[in-house]
Amino acid sequence: MSKSICVCSAWRLSRHLHLPPRGQGAPGTAESLHVPFAVDCAPPSPTSSDDPGCLEKKGRCQPNNCRRCPGAYRALRGLRSFMSANTFGNAGFSVLLPGARLESRCGPTNARVRCHLGLKIPPGCELVVGGEPQCWAEGHCLLVDDSFLYTVAHNGSPEDGPRVVFIVDLWHPNVAGAERQALDFVFAPDP
Repeated sequence: MSKSICVCSAWRLSRHLHLPPRGQGAPGTAESLHVPFAVDCAPPSPTSSDDPGCLEKKGRCQPNNCRRCPGAYRALRGLRSFMSANTFGNAGFSVLLPGARLESRCGPTNARVRCHLGLKIPPGCELVVGGEPQCWAEGHCLLVDDSFLYTVAHNGSPEDGPRVVFIVDLWHPNVAGAERQALDFVFAPDP
């Protein structure tokens, strides 16, 4: 499998989650939640046990969130390289408020690459992976190997608002089909 599969998946995701102009979100969409990106998500239910923003968490669909975001869910399901059948697979919206910092960490495996689709990227946001600064851009995908040590920070002012990205775990392009099947079997989500 070539790296072009990963890039193609990232491109397909960015095309399916197109961004209308700011301020044009209809009632009941993410725009009405004061999150300045417009993907077809309804507000979360206060009684929901789903992780807010997660469509897939550790290989398990979060049904309430998927129903609230049908377009994002359809786009996710259309990705052939989405890592959906084992505990390493996650997908959802990541919101980072001004002043927040995620200390150094690394992902659980190098069998995946993480796709970040920039939805709202204010000034002062930074991602450093393996000691190298990375740049998010609104409407563009950034592929990151999170098995390397990384930090995330939003050094902007409160007026800048949150940093919002849609994150999807994709199979690393160097993991062959047979290896994927084995990893899906060994790391299948609990029933």
